[in-house]
Amino acid sequence: MFGISPKLPLKRDPVDGAYALNKTYTSMIKQNFRMLMLTNPGERVMLPDFGAGLSKFLFENEEIDLKEQISDAVETQVKKYMPFIKIDEIQIQTPSDNRNNSLYIRINYKIFPLSGADFLEISLGNVN
Repeated sequence: MFGISPKLPLKRDPVDGAYALNKTYTSMIKQNFRMLMLTNPGERVMLPDFGAGLSKFLFENEEIDLKEQISDAVETQVKKYMPFIKIDEIQIQTPSDNRNNSLYIRINYKIFPLSGADFLEISLGNVN
């Protein structure tokens, strides 16, 4: 069966063959975008600055500039590694009490030259 890239995490798929495949560029870009956001700098071989490392913000004290730091990390990584994405909006929610370490991020973006729009949701910690 035709596919662009393997879907992650890998799983068997009787239709696609050995494993499930991304069949559209939009789904492949979304998967790659998620990996860019969740990868910690230093984890990718030969690219030590690859990754926004969003999990490192999970246990940070909620300061006024925490949301700005997260937005900067997202925008810097997108600009460097996925320049065909234009970020429209980044929504960041943290719990009102610091005892429930969790983080919810929604990134609305457009894909050029596909002229498609999509969003990426990332939940870290104990998000209810």
